[in-house]
Amino acid sequence: MMQKINLDYSLLELKEYLCSRFKEELHTSEYLMASEITEILSEGVKKYFGVDIEDLKITGADKLLWWVFVTQNYRAIANLLGDKEESGMYSFDRNLVESKFIKYKEDLTNRIWEVLRS
Repeated sequence: MMQKINLDYSLLELKEYLCSRFKEELHTSEYLMASEITEILSEGVKKYFGVDIEDLKITGADKLLWWVFVTQNYRAIANLLGDKEESGMYSFDRNLVESKFIKYKEDLTNRIWEVLRS
C-alpha cells in the first residue's frame, strides 16, 4: 500500500511522464485522438499508482486527470459529414498544464488516495 507522503512524489512523477509522453507523441504524429490520449493516461496511472484508470472513476480522478492534462490542449471539431474523426490534441502547452496542476494537485491527491486506500 502506498503511503500518502509518497503519493505526492508519484503525482509529480506522473505529471512529468504525461507531459513528456504527450510532447513525444505529438512530435511524431499530427495529432492524438481521444483513445490514444486515454491510453497514455492509463499507462501513467498504472506505472505510478499500480491501478487501472477505470479504478479512478469511483472518485472522478480520471476526469480530473483529463481536465488537468488534456482539456486545454484538446480541439473538438464537429464533422458534419462524419467521414473522419478530427477532434484531438494537436499541440501541447506545458504552461497550461502546470497552472492547472498547481490548482488541482490537492484535489487529485485526495481522489487518488481515496482509491488507493480502499
